[in-house]
This record gives sequence, C-alpha cells and structure tokens, in this order.
Amino acid sequence: MFTLTADTWHLVLRPVCMEDYEAFITGFGGCKPAQNRFDEQFDTEGMTREWFKALIERREREAETDYAYKLHIFEKERGCSVGYCNIYPHYREDFQYAHIGYAIHNTQWGRGYATECVSALTRLGFEQLHL
Repeated sequence: MFTLTADTWHLVLRPVCMEDYEAFITGFGGCKPAQNRFDEQFDTEGMTREWFKALIERREREAETDYAYKLHIFEKERGCSVGYCNIYPHYREDFQYAHIGYAIHNTQWGRGYATECVSALTRLGFEQLHL
C-alpha cells in the first residue's frame, strides 16, 4: 500500500495509525476555545477507539482510490499532535489540479507549523503524487 509521508524541520506529516490514538485525542481535546470563526472545535467524547479505527480505514480507502490524502501533523521532537492536513486531487489528465488544506490546533499557533506544512504538502503533491 502506498503511504504518503513527509518530514520537515519540526514536523512529520503522515497517516494516523492506532498507536496515535492518545496523541490524536490529546491534540484535539487540548485546544483552547475557538479563537476566530475559522478555528474548528471538536468534541472528543465520541472519538472512541472504534471510531478512530473506522477513521483510519476510511482514510486508507480514500487514498487507495486517489480521492483524498488525509494526513496528521505531529511535532517531530515531542511526537504530539499539532493538527491535520490534506491533498484532494480533483483532475488527473493532461491538466492536473488539486486542493490542499490544513488546520493547526490553536494551542500550536505562532510556531511556523502552517508554513512548514504547506511547503511539505506542495512537495508531496509534485514528488509523490506526480501532480
């Protein structure tokens, strides 16, 4: 199975696995209240291990069909969850088009993680996904 991953100076972007459950929940659950209208908030109460396993399986299917590549962002040094990102290929013929997105947990803002993430997503799109 093809796995999309990237390392930056401070981050690792990769699909989540079951061993990431605690870091995933801690990252989402540790966020401050929304800081602006774009700051997503998540209720972690329903994020059980079974839910997480289904999330992983859904993301694997999406990647296998080239529908979407949804990665989690981990801080390299501490291994903590700092957010998530994605690449959605939209058109794969002569002209190639994709959408990238990211969200950094509001407790991690101001550290340059978004800049590193976007740079890594751009490289992944060109080098590993051949967009």
